[in-house]
Amino acid sequence: MTLADGKLLFTRPTTAVTGSCYVKGPKGAKVEFSVSILPESFPEKETKALCAKYLNNKLVVPDPAFAEKFRPEIVHGVTVVLTGEWQRIATFAECDVRSAKSRRAIMEASVPGEGKVLFKKFQLEHSLFYPYNTSHPTSWLPGKTARAAGETGLCLTLDAIRSRFPGKEGSLGFWFRTPSESNMPAGAGGFFCFGETWRKPMWVVDNGRIEVGCAPAQYLPKPGFDCPQWTHFALTWNEKETVCYINGEKKRSAPRNFEDFPTGKYLFCVGKNLWSERSANAVMDEFLIFDRALTAPEIEALSKAESTLGKGEDSGFRVAPFSVKPFYRNDPGAGITLEVSSKKAQTVRLVFDSFTKQAMDVPLRPGWNTVKIPVHPELKAPGEGSWTLKIADSAGKTLYATSGKYKVEGQLRRDLVRFLSWGGEGEVPLEYERKLGISARNVPPAMTGAALQSGMMISLDLRNHGRLPQNGFDVEKTVRESREGIRDLRDSFLWYGTLLNSEAAGKWRFTTWKQYPKLFEQAQKALGFQPPVDLVRINPDMCLLPDPEIRFDSDGVFVPGKAFRLLEWYRARGDILYTLNGETGKMVKSIAPDNLTWTEPAHPGLFRDVDMGSDWSYDVTLQEIAGRFRNGYAHAQCHQKFFQPTLAMYYWINSHEPAMLDGKKYFLPRSVDELSAACWVAAGMTPFHDLSFFNTYAWYDSETAAKMYLPMKGMADAFGRFMKESFTPAALLLRDTDEPRARVALVVPEQISFYSEKDWNYYRVKTMWLRTLSFHNIFFDVLYDANLKEKSLADYRTLIVPMRSKCSRGIHEQLLAASKTAEIVTDAYCPVSYPNMKKLAYSWKTYEQEDFQPCEDFIRLLARQNTGRTLRAAGEKGAVLYFERLYKGRRYFIVVNNLWTTGYLSECSVKKRIRGLDYKPYGVPQKVKVFFTPEPGRGTVVYDFLKSSELPLEKNGSDFSFEVNLGPGEGRLFCVYPEKFVSLKSAAGKTFRPGTTGPLHVELKTADGRSPGGRQLLEVKVTDGKGNPADESGWYVMENGSAHIPIRIALDSAPGEWKTEVMEKTTGFRTETSFSVPR
Repeated sequence: MTLADGKLLFTRPTTAVTGSCYVKGPKGAKVEFSVSILPESFPEKETKALCAKYLNNKLVVPDPAFAEKFRPEIVHGVTVVLTGEWQRIATFAECDVRSAKSRRAIMEASVPGEGKVLFKKFQLEHSLFYPYNTSHPTSWLPGKTARAAGETGLCLTLDAIRSRFPGKEGSLGFWFRTPSESNMPAGAGGFFCFGETWRKPMWVVDNGRIEVGCAPAQYLPKPGFDCPQWTHFALTWNEKETVCYINGEKKRSAPRNFEDFPTGKYLFCVGKNLWSERSANAVMDEFLIFDRALTAPEIEALSKAESTLGKGEDSGFRVAPFSVKPFYRNDPGAGITLEVSSKKAQTVRLVFDSFTKQAMDVPLRPGWNTVKIPVHPELKAPGEGSWTLKIADSAGKTLYATSGKYKVEGQLRRDLVRFLSWGGEGEVPLEYERKLGISARNVPPAMTGAALQSGMMISLDLRNHGRLPQNGFDVEKTVRESREGIRDLRDSFLWYGTLLNSEAAGKWRFTTWKQYPKLFEQAQKALGFQPPVDLVRINPDMCLLPDPEIRFDSDGVFVPGKAFRLLEWYRARGDILYTLNGETGKMVKSIAPDNLTWTEPAHPGLFRDVDMGSDWSYDVTLQEIAGRFRNGYAHAQCHQKFFQPTLAMYYWINSHEPAMLDGKKYFLPRSVDELSAACWVAAGMTPFHDLSFFNTYAWYDSETAAKMYLPMKGMADAFGRFMKESFTPAALLLRDTDEPRARVALVVPEQISFYSEKDWNYYRVKTMWLRTLSFHNIFFDVLYDANLKEKSLADYRTLIVPMRSKCSRGIHEQLLAASKTAEIVTDAYCPVSYPNMKKLAYSWKTYEQEDFQPCEDFIRLLARQNTGRTLRAAGEKGAVLYFERLYKGRRYFIVVNNLWTTGYLSECSVKKRIRGLDYKPYGVPQKVKVFFTPEPGRGTVVYDFLKSSELPLEKNGSDFSFEVNLGPGEGRLFCVYPEKFVSLKSAAGKTFRPGTTGPLHVELKTADGRSPGGRQLLEVKVTDGKGNPADESGWYVMENGSAHIPIRIALDSAPGEWKTEVMEKTTGFRTETSFSVPR
């Protein structure tokens, strides 16, 4: 075993090797069985790195001298007396993790006496590493009963449990046994846990401690759960004392000082605790929780009971615990979902009484039934109240009754652009994220309870791929298990989307397929041949040479063979993660049909079975961010999916970028100028649907405790103003808009890259082209194999092939045909010559812009000819970026100041150059002149969208131009129309009755009374009969100068005269109207 494997995680100073086998011999005979570990040589560089890694691990004793010592290599052995039947024997040997040695283990078995002894199923395995913090052997691995990797047990996130758990006083009890498979004593872990993290008050029952919800924590002594026979355990607690019972007998007690605390984020775990290495490894039954502290006689009675408590007459009717989420007035599917079990087929009468009364006859089949009670929150003004639920049989007998509180909130605008907080390294207060302009949070299932209470929209971070190996790569079973973890979200309007298995594409690489034969079998079945897994590699994706099947001609042309077909199949559709995402997405939509499923980062084929693809750009400069998003969008575009860019709020290129201040090391947050400018790039470079930020904790820490990030102040206030005043309205106008037809393409199909990639060289060259094309404002497409199924190389004027050392016959012929009308640009190493071809000599191996100078010169010339957009812009002092978006015949220009200088961040930065560019994080103001070509035969009017004003234009030959002053990192949006707008009018009915919904009509017209085309934006303010703002107030998108805004009048809305004020953002035009609401 190697201790330098980066995939291994150790949470203690030692690790182990466990040996086991099955033995059978004469009864009473003895067998000696041992395991020893021997040191082996290991490269000095890796030894030092690993040693330093574990010396910095706080869970490991920080003794520098200890890492230099080698603990004596002791033979660990046992002598076992045979039973005369087959029995399993086992032992283990430990070694020090920090010795950073590759280790060889030796397992020996010997028979000191006479007699025939049989051995079988020898097994030697690495143990004592996360999540296996046990030295016990797993079940026999070649069989079908091997212990699954990772955790086992039940974990629930139901609000109904959180709200009812008896924190102040209660009891729990269960039966358990810990069967042993060998001579080693059985090891039991976590039996029960109700908590959030080990740093906060929680309830825990495991073999290491018992804790009962106190702050500071109070522990009972180790219970020592080694019980191969059925054993009853019970625990009681009140405000003053905790008592532990085994088989009805009091064993432990401790004082308890209880203070109430919130449990909104707590997980309810049975058979495990919060850490995956602490599963119970036991059989459990009859788990019970009581809302009072049972007496000693009651506990004794439980332990001696001959039947399950409460197992009396079965009424044949049950309703599972449920919770009533806040209702939102614009939720068309609002309701409460019940799970009802009926012993027989019957029709029941269900009555739900709240702000309205719902009565419905519900047919039930035998077994479990799902019943949804529709609720109409549009009929209630925002507020709270009580509800009751009664269910009766056909004879009127009450089968179930309960009651509770409801809450009705105002509108939740899920139709607007979501600004998502992806997550981070620590908890960030909701108020801070709202100040930033964040409107949604990415939340794991365990944290949905607290997120629902926050009132912020939720994208569920659902990662179930880790369960696949445990389930034998059974996708159906894995999806079925995942359903339980999200059932508590089903009635929440806040849950708008689901992130499926982030960063998991390529998780099971070809080198691991020998561990997972099912993956090999699936590939062989799909491909029709035995997959040559030794000839392919993932990350970077490449086919390895020599390959006896592949022949390259003098032009580097090849016919794809089995290795290529395997890698292409795997990346395009064969990765089992893609199947898991597709099936999990179907399950999610069976619960919430309009839920937006998405995943990340961009890979070929990954976005096929989701609604939206997402990609990150953790890069520093705007041109790198633009290039990365253009590349990521190509993978969403070929499957016609929405696209969501993710921006970084700190620097993370290959790791956190370091900074120093007053002798202390920090990580670098991103400046407000940079993040604001990056938002404009994300909105301009590709069609975007939503926008994500990773991670808000970087800024929060920087502005508060500065534990990890360089101290800074005022970032949230400044960026929040930018989001509210500038970017949010611009994003609503630009969302999912179209783009011009690209005349330049970066040609990177897998039929070239798989054999041209040379250990990240291809990736580096592609990155440099993306960066440089974007810097010079060349509008381009990125073409992978999947894109070439939708587009033709003949559609482009310039085709850039970054590394063309090898190429498939099919792509070679396409390039040859396209070269008749297009210029082909390749690296100097390309062995073939195409007509109309240019070869450029540049380095493959760095990110230094100087090494890319031949390409820079070519791109400058290309930019002078035509950027592919109908506008161009020039800064008075330096660089600008500009983009063109299209929507229903109208053009929208985005111009971003790309002139930068140094300052506080760069002064503190350890690295003055990042990825080959000088680090300049602060913007410089400059005047910019914008030139554009008008549409032939039509007039031209340009509006400055953010200033809501028409711009004066200057005629320059056949073009027009205008000037604008841009601040540091500032972006501006300009709307181009053929005619000037002259009027904005609104109208509504004279009377809106309570309990009805009526439209507010708004129309924008040109001078000749025509609609303007394109898209506009309205800011609407609605006040009720008391002059208070109504929840219909906010931003609304106007299509082709027309909008119809629903006004929902509740049964208890304030009567009187209601007023509306509407402002059209492009022009600043305003209009007012009013209507009456009777009592």
